[in-house]
Amino acid sequence: MDASEFFKHFYIKQKNGGLAGRKSKNKIVLFFMKIILGEGSIFLQYTPDTYDAWLDGTNHISAETWDEISQNWNENKFFNDVRNALDINEINNVAVRFGIELKVGENADRDLLASAITKQFHEIAKGQGYAADIVACEYGPTSSIYDNYADKAILMYSKIEVPFVDTYEEALLQDIYVANDLTNSAKQLRKNVRTKVVTINDPSLEKINDYHSKTVLVGNGGMGKSIMLRHLFIQALSDIKKTGKIPLLAEIRDLAYSNKTILDYLVESVTKFDEAFNTTKLISLLKEGRCQILLDGIDEIDLSDKDSYVSQMKDLITKYPNNQFVLASRDCEIADAVNGFAKLYLRPFDDDKKNKLIDRLLNAEKHPEENDEIKAFIKSNFITKHSVFSTNPMLLTFVIVNHPLTKSFNGKIHLIYQAIYKAIINGHDRAKAGYSRVFYSVKDSDEFTKIFREFCSMTFVDRENNLDEIKIKKYLNKIAKKAKNEDIVANPHAITFNNFVRDACATSCMMYEESMKYYYIDEGFQEYFFAENIALSELNEVEKIYQEINKTKAEDYESYTAFDMAYEMDDEKVESCFFLPYLRKIFDNKKEEKAYQDFILNGYSDVRYSLMDDSVAAKIGKEIIFVSRSYPLNSPTNPIYNLILERLELTGDFILEPDKNKVEYPELWKTNVYCEFADTNDHSKIKTLAYSGDCSYFEKTANPDNYLFDGDKPLILEKEYESDLKTIYSEFKKYANLIEALSNEVQNLVPCFNACKKYFKILKDKYSQDWLEELCKTQTNLRQKDG
Repeated sequence: MDASEFFKHFYIKQKNGGLAGRKSKNKIVLFFMKIILGEGSIFLQYTPDTYDAWLDGTNHISAETWDEISQNWNENKFFNDVRNALDINEINNVAVRFGIELKVGENADRDLLASAITKQFHEIAKGQGYAADIVACEYGPTSSIYDNYADKAILMYSKIEVPFVDTYEEALLQDIYVANDLTNSAKQLRKNVRTKVVTINDPSLEKINDYHSKTVLVGNGGMGKSIMLRHLFIQALSDIKKTGKIPLLAEIRDLAYSNKTILDYLVESVTKFDEAFNTTKLISLLKEGRCQILLDGIDEIDLSDKDSYVSQMKDLITKYPNNQFVLASRDCEIADAVNGFAKLYLRPFDDDKKNKLIDRLLNAEKHPEENDEIKAFIKSNFITKHSVFSTNPMLLTFVIVNHPLTKSFNGKIHLIYQAIYKAIINGHDRAKAGYSRVFYSVKDSDEFTKIFREFCSMTFVDRENNLDEIKIKKYLNKIAKKAKNEDIVANPHAITFNNFVRDACATSCMMYEESMKYYYIDEGFQEYFFAENIALSELNEVEKIYQEINKTKAEDYESYTAFDMAYEMDDEKVESCFFLPYLRKIFDNKKEEKAYQDFILNGYSDVRYSLMDDSVAAKIGKEIIFVSRSYPLNSPTNPIYNLILERLELTGDFILEPDKNKVEYPELWKTNVYCEFADTNDHSKIKTLAYSGDCSYFEKTANPDNYLFDGDKPLILEKEYESDLKTIYSEFKKYANLIEALSNEVQNLVPCFNACKKYFKILKDKYSQDWLEELCKTQTNLRQKDG
């Protein structure tokens, strides 16, 4: 093909021509020449007749002109100008003239044709006016301008480094990935849900688009938001020819710091695979509604740059509304910043997905025994209690991959949390393309661990798990002050609310945000770092923590896991700084009677007991059977005391059964216990019903068919009495009989006193002054090693 033949393909007599608005010979030729040479080029100072002759072939373009074209060649500009100029009404005619075979009803692809024409003209220029006819070949389905991008992108994104494995090990994403189901309801089990609950199984961009064209995939840390975007991206790349849509995956977490626009990120997401791609091509695709835009990391954009992000997103949506937008984010302020987006929540794994992930990661055929072991481990008490480890894909992956390691922990809970934290902070997201873990409140993961340890310890001591911005700022101010005084981090001024939340939620995945509140991904991490802080702190710091814990109530703690972990890490620190001070306050230089009183007052806050009228048994009759009868249980209310009892393998619960004639104090009455029939048709079996406070209304409305009556009122089986112990002991004479009852051989109470007294002597002998001085030296060394 020569230049004349090339130009003639766009010349269609008495019609608009192949180029919109350019139907004459000289205008067609000038269009192509001006793209490269420019409007005022000295090589284009000819009359219209000359250009007519170039198209007719009666005259030829000079070698010098072709050299100039080759030297100034700009493929992107040529492609864009040709693409925009192609007359959509004549594009099929032009394609056929270049030898492209179109099926009946098929229209030529403007991008493919413009790309093939661009390559053809470049070859003609290099050949000084002559070249092989390559348009049909370049246009062919196996040479799509997006094939190169799709093939390279699939190659890169389809391989993933197996997470939490020390040795570099790659796998195909499709071989190990298990996709979360998506739902439009954050809490599917709540009642009175006004909107119809939608669940998307095996998500694809097509299914998501059917629900809404603009969507935010919402999930907490480790739920798999980023890897789902990657999965959707690979699916869409494979379907380009079928859908005609071009998927673009970009991470915009550093939007502010890079001084780039969202469009810049989208262009770069393609140019790293296809250098010919540019902003003009992207805008062209956006105008045609052919883009599937996937944006990751929006929840990591600094809130100070929210306005810029919102403005750019609104601009994109307004200008190019026919494209699909899928964002991935935690449920946070910035996820709600742009109106018009629907939320789809990543659902936690159910049993079926857990088993699929286990099978895929271990390859059940190769490791059948280990596979069964892990499934049994996931059903164990620990995993059941901390369900996040089996329903959160990231944490479940750790459990699966590191199961041989967890077997060596010998039941020590702190080792499990320690290993998981290290794996997450160092190993999570290694497979995210182009992702480098960056901390904003500190310089690196080591510094973050230090301030996060302090944060967890402070919040645990205050029993804070439901945190808002004000509370977090309060703790961060303390941490920043301590960091500055003790030179813990390089830049204490960076420990701000926005920076810390970004690091805790997005970078480390230790916390998550929901409805402007912040929670630990698993409270076990809070407990673990509290325990580690105990092990690493100086004695005086631990003593301060003891003072705070000693003020709390046992009921404030759902479990004693944190204290168990502290004991696992440093039993001597717990014994010397928690147990010994507590017991010293009770037993040191105290007579037996005073020590027993202090033992009760420190370990318990109140006392409860019940008294039955002697005549009640006769009124009830011998044939009555009690199906259930509860007695007031007195339990320890001091957490330190509970911990000591746990070490001594004792329970401090006791039931007080005093002499009725001595301890019937009307002012201590709290509750009446009535007799309720277990079966209204069978009055031989009774269960007790306790009714506190003013019982007059209950007694007036009670049905004799349901309760045992004494005359015209429900029978009172017994009365329960209750008082705080400080009141009892402060009025010693008045309540002497009750105090005497507490001093007698009460089941559990006196044995616990004797055991604690013996334990105090053991600890007092063990932790001498010399030992404490040596411990201080050891702690100083540990602190230096940690920092």
